[in-house]
Order: sequence, then C-alpha cells, then structure tokens
Amino acid sequence: MIQLNSVGLSYGDRTLLSEVSFMLSRKDRTGLVGKNGAGKSTLFRIISNQQGADTGTVEYPKHFSLGFLKQDLHFDGNRNVMEETKTCFAEVGHIETEIIEVTKELEERTDFESAEYMELVEELTDLNSRLDMLSPGKIDAQCERILKGLGFKEEDFVKKVSQFSGGWQMRIELAKLLLTQPDLLLLDEPTNHLDIESIIWLEEYLQSYPGIVMVISHDKQFLNNVCNRIFELEFGRLNQFAGNYDKYVTEKQLQREVLASAYVNQQKMIAEKERTISRFMAKATKTSMAQSMQKQLEKIERIEIPETDNKAFKLKFPSGQRTGRIVLEVKKVSKSFGTKVVLKDVEFTVEKGEKIAFVGQNGMGKTTMAKMITGQLAADSGVIHFGANVELGYYAQNQAELIDLRKTVLEVMDDNAPAEQRTNIRNILGSFLFSGDDVEKKYRYFQVAKGQGWLWPP
Repeated sequence: MIQLNSVGLSYGDRTLLSEVSFMLSRKDRTGLVGKNGAGKSTLFRIISNQQGADTGTVEYPKHFSLGFLKQDLHFDGNRNVMEETKTCFAEVGHIETEIIEVTKELEERTDFESAEYMELVEELTDLNSRLDMLSPGKIDAQCERILKGLGFKEEDFVKKVSQFSGGWQMRIELAKLLLTQPDLLLLDEPTNHLDIESIIWLEEYLQSYPGIVMVISHDKQFLNNVCNRIFELEFGRLNQFAGNYDKYVTEKQLQREVLASAYVNQQKMIAEKERTISRFMAKATKTSMAQSMQKQLEKIERIEIPETDNKAFKLKFPSGQRTGRIVLEVKKVSKSFGTKVVLKDVEFTVEKGEKIAFVGQNGMGKTTMAKMITGQLAADSGVIHFGANVELGYYAQNQAELIDLRKTVLEVMDDNAPAEQRTNIRNILGSFLFSGDDVEKKYRYFQVAKGQGWLWPP
C-alpha cells in the first residue's frame, strides 16, 4: 500500500499540484489522465522520490519496491539484448546477501520474545518472498518470455543493444522493469513504442500483475482494458473515479450535470430569499425577521461550478490543388536489406478521399514503405507513381529528433513553414495550444519526443 497526503507543488505563481491525496492498494490498476502540462509525469517523479514536493508526504510500507519506466535511457552498447535484460536481476545478489546477514543475526540472538527479534523474523520473511518472486533459477526463461511478448525474436537476443532504435531500446527497459516485478509499477506512456500485438500482450500481463500498477497513457483502449481506477489531474486537483476510462467519462459527465442542476436550483432559492428579505426590510415590523433571514442566507454553503479545461487542438487544413481520382499507385515494389527481404511485389492504389492505415508487426516494412513513398529510400524494383497535382506531407517516427534543440518553437516553425504561411505561424501555434511566451522558449524545454507534453519548470 502507498499513500499520498496533501502533496502540493508550485512553480512561481503556477500551482501544478494542490492538496493531492490518495491511497493505492495491491491489485489497483490506476490510470492517471489529464491534459499535457497537468502534472502527471511530475506526480510520478514525486511518488518515485526523484523529485520533492513543496508540501505533503508520500508513505510506503517497509521493504516496498518501486519501478519507474524511465524515458531517458543509458545502455552499455557492448551488451546484447539478453545480457542487458538480465542486468535487472542485480537485485537478486543484494537480497541473497541480506538474507545471509539477517539469518546470521537471528542465529546469534537469544531474545526470542522481543520486538526486535520479531522484526528480524518479519524482515527475513519479506526478503525470502521477494527472492521467490524474482525466481533466480528461472532467469533465462523469464527473460525470453517477456522479450518475446514485447516483440523480440529469438535471433534478436544475441544482437547488440546499439543495433536497435530508441523505440526498441525502450522495450528492453520495459522488459527489465516487468521482470523485477516491483510492488508499485509506474508506467509513463508504455504503449508509445509498441505495436498492436505487443500492446495486447502487455494489457494481459498487467491484468494479472501481482502488485500495484499506475499508468499514464493517452491510449483510451489501453486504459479501458487495464485499469479499474482513473485519477484525473485538472488545474492541480486530483479527482478519483472507480472503473475504467469509459466509466470515468460517463461518471464525470453525470457529476457535472448533477452539479449544474444543483447550482441552478440553489441560485433560484437564493434569488427568492433575497427578494423576500428586500420586501421585509422595507417594513419596520419585519426588519428583525429580514436580518435573521439574511444571516441564514450568508451561512449557506454556495455551490460552485468547478473550472474545466476545454482547450483543444484546432486543425484546419488549407485546400490544396485539385487532384485526379488516383492519388498514388504502387506497382510491384520490392525492397531487401542484404539477404533480408522486407517487401516483395507490393501493389496498392490510393484514391482521392481515402484514409488508409499501414498495420503489422514491427519490422514488417511499414516505415520502409513510407520512406520509399516519400523518396527517402529507393525501391529495389517496381514503380511508385503520384497522381496529378499531389502534394506530399510526411511526419516521421523520429520527427522530433530531427529538430535543433537550440532553436525556439517560433524559429523551428519559421524554418519549416512555406512562404505563404509565415505570417500565420503564431495562429497555427495557438491552434496547438502554444500560447503567450511558449513560442519563444527553446525547443529543448519541450519533451514532445518522449510523449510527456510540457516539462516544468522550463
């Protein structure tokens, strides 16, 4: 069990967290939701003791373990995937050493009825339970099961970690975290780098996880399939809801409707009493009664409609040139890397107005196909042909990594905007919720690539 008591945090005149309190018990699967910048990742850092709060406390039981899926990764590039994954079991050696030390102390003591002796017995029990959970005799089998669940193939186990992209390295970090099975598992956007099959596997794994799970995610389906509680952060306040994400949405709407109705009824009652008081005050014989009613009215606890954050992206794409019915034709396209055939004789046609998704396991050639369509990669054979007047836009998987961290948001936009849109840059940024001085901040202050939204303080 973990408990937060009135945790608060401010940056200057901005209150990020205000009197945040909650309790988490074993088997809780809690989704933490809220707009970017609401303080979700900051709350995770406070819970995991990576950042302090201005007020409040975080309480853990004795021998409580906690795992936090980090977004900044540091791997030894000389290790292969299996070797790196096994590093998470370093705790096994520490636990075995502690067991030896506690056992030795128990053998030397004779105060069998004392509180100190019983505490040592309890500590030894906890250590043995933790060691049994980690199952040191089955390390290879455990690593293989988790890695395969997250999309790695057996031949990947002997490849160097440095050969894999950042997204695959994040999977290795997630595998290490799942293998250690901490009492509290904190996952910040765990599905960002997973394909559909791996997400489904992770959902099933977390449903039967023996400890507490707390997850930040914008994936509604993931939250529905995993969570039995939802915590919402809004304007520094934390609101708690039982059930999954869909139930939270329904319950929140119902609460707002009930509160709005109660507010309207109270306002009518207050207005009626104020009219009565005004009439009575005009009559000398009823002045004392009016004063008494006024005092009663002042004691009424006024219902307030809480502030809500209704800001949202506003996108409007300008009309392009008129195109023909056929937008894109791909005929007999093949691509290999060395002896590995990624795509062979691929054919499809895209017509005007269609919305198409490329799906499939990682490594099946989705990004390769996209790069060939955009001309970043040449096909080995086949033809890729665009229709008349087709203009191409491409948002790459690693788009955020291609931006100069030293430039401001405004400078990044100015560098990439077409000439006719340069006068409209601030309006476009406003549609993406960059307001006021945000546009003048360096890009490095925003951790968009990590799926964490704003990073406070800037």
